[in-house]
Amino acid sequence: MGKGDDAHACPYRVDRKSCQVFDGRPIDSLALEIHQPDPVVRALMAANFANWSAAIARCFDAALGRTPPGTDAKALGELVPMVMEGAAMRARTFCNIGYFDCNFAVLRDYITMLLATAKRDSFARSCWRGERG
Repeated sequence: MGKGDDAHACPYRVDRKSCQVFDGRPIDSLALEIHQPDPVVRALMAANFANWSAAIARCFDAALGRTPPGTDAKALGELVPMVMEGAAMRARTFCNIGYFDCNFAVLRDYITMLLATAKRDSFARSCWRGERG
């Protein structure tokens, strides 16, 4: 998927005209609607977030051979939903999809940088071992 495709594939995109999030998925919708949720609701929201973060962390776990040593898949699994939620909240607040697009682009660039760093470091290590190609 190319950079231009993200805008059409992502359910967090905000409709420029209505300032509504497609699909209504963001957790912030629920959090904003419920003031001081009761413990049961809070526990369900926490479980939702934990499951979402864990699913993303599994994706990063699967890519650990392509990321720098020491990459924390669990932390990245928590970072991604926070960026997505924050970006959706900002886009809604300002009725401007540009906030979402900018935050999403920074996240994408960060992940791309992690992958490129690991590839560069791997190449450098192979050069030192005499495995030049």
